[in-house]
Amino acid sequence: MVPFLFPEITDVIVDNLHTDKSSLRACGLTARTWLPSSRYHLFSRVTLRPSNILSFTKLLEYPLNNIAPVVRHLAVELEIDENNTILGASGLVLPLLPSITAHLRMIRSLSLARIDWSLCSPEILQNTLSNLGGVEALELNRVAVRGPEGAVDLLCAFPLLKNISIDDLHYGVGYHHSSTLTRHQPRPSFVIYFIDLHMPPPIALMAWLLKPTPIIHAIRCMSLVMDYDNFLAKILASAGATIRHIEIDLNAGFGQGILDNTPLINITKCTKLQSIYFRQIYLSEDLGSMNRVFVPPILDQVSSPSFEVLSLCFLGVGSPVDEWNIHFDWKGVAERLLQPQFANLKRVYVKWPISGLFQASDVESFFANGPFSPITKRGLVQLKLYVPEYPK
Repeated sequence: MVPFLFPEITDVIVDNLHTDKSSLRACGLTARTWLPSSRYHLFSRVTLRPSNILSFTKLLEYPLNNIAPVVRHLAVELEIDENNTILGASGLVLPLLPSITAHLRMIRSLSLARIDWSLCSPEILQNTLSNLGGVEALELNRVAVRGPEGAVDLLCAFPLLKNISIDDLHYGVGYHHSSTLTRHQPRPSFVIYFIDLHMPPPIALMAWLLKPTPIIHAIRCMSLVMDYDNFLAKILASAGATIRHIEIDLNAGFGQGILDNTPLINITKCTKLQSIYFRQIYLSEDLGSMNRVFVPPILDQVSSPSFEVLSLCFLGVGSPVDEWNIHFDWKGVAERLLQPQFANLKRVYVKWPISGLFQASDVESFFANGPFSPITKRGLVQLKLYVPEYPK
């Protein structure tokens, strides 16, 4: 017989097992008082894929089902093939969503990944979204819709929406791109939690998103060259005071713009900035000049007293140790981080790939004794070494 435990103690035990599915199932079978809390941790977050959607549909339709009321977070994910295109599983998954969401009326966050809504009828989309009126947080990753009106309908379908994350929202197969919206609808006053300009939404949709100026918490930008309508500059100028985090991909696109004397990204309006994440840094002869002239001027613009974290992610190191100072201005970056505007800096994350050109001890010695050592000696550097995974 299971000894009596107060509900508060039961909840603490189950809460600490929330990632251990097998133990949670065992707790759910232990006693009736353990079941509700166990069920919540098992089913509060559900991810639907082509491999499990049929079994989950049957589970929801079972007469004694008590799962639906505890589901709060729903994710729908399809796969991509070797050509980086969405697989035809949309024909299997999407038609089932209206009946599934009809049961899940307590959903508060919705994540859609690698879905092409243009492959199904408008009724399926409409019936699915009409069941999700309680969604407060929306995440879109590689989602295709039927033109700009379809995108607007998707984003306006949630009256309680507070946070939205956009990473590649585009038009689906067979749609002819339009630069204008034929039907105007006011944009809700939601907060854009994250917007990715690596794959920016089409011009018409971007214009709608930015008028009136939204609150944007985080932004990722890849290339000035790809920013055809200068949306990045507009966002940073108008919504800069709301931006807390910026991710910048250092790639050939940015480098080409700099070498052609294109003005650097301007973050002077980001007065409450908390972190900058420089991604995809290559230490090589080809991109060294770009790295040296790009990073220090960005740091010169930081004026936020809330700035706490700088992250540097190196995707490749194609040069020996004695050339690392040539391809990246370590001294210049260190000098800037010692300036008064970085007085509240708490951490410098450095992600560094291991290569056959050097050993892990070489990297550790470089940060301990090289031009970046003043920052290392202050205990601010957190170094993570990793082995890159390359496609086979």
